[in-house]
Amino acid sequence: MVQIVLKGGDEFFDGEITFACFDHKTCCATFILDGYPIIIDCRQIVAIQLFT
Repeated sequence: MVQIVLKGGDEFFDGEITFACFDHKTCCATFILDGYPIIIDCRQIVAIQLFT
């Protein structure tokens, strides 16, 4: 489970977010949020906090 902080201070943590994969060609990361994929441009990510 992760917490994602984007440029501008927006955070994604409305539910359980799990890292799924990273696409080197597009610089996009795919996460699973409440069972659905969410794709985020990695150039917009400021920080990722991992929870174990």
